[in-house]
Amino acid sequence: MITKTENKSIVLLSKRDRRRTVPIIQADFNLGHDKQIFVATIKRRLRSAYLFDRVAVRKSLLHSVNKKKQWAQKHKNLIVKD
Repeated sequence: MITKTENKSIVLLSKRDRRRTVPIIQADFNLGHDKQIFVATIKRRLRSAYLFDRVAVRKSLLHSVNKKKQWAQKHKNLIVKD
């Protein structure tokens, strides 16, 4: 049986590094505890915390200056010169 604090530590291990796999979380958890838990148990705990097998991908930020530059480059042929 896993206690609430152990459950919380499993979730925190996953949240600290979103790319960490379940076997790595298992190894890290088992290293600091006397209990040995299975991969299926960790998966169940993560699913109950709404942490699924997806990793959030970082997206590049578009600043207003970069947006203006992109718009200008896209529309540079539309400028009429007199």
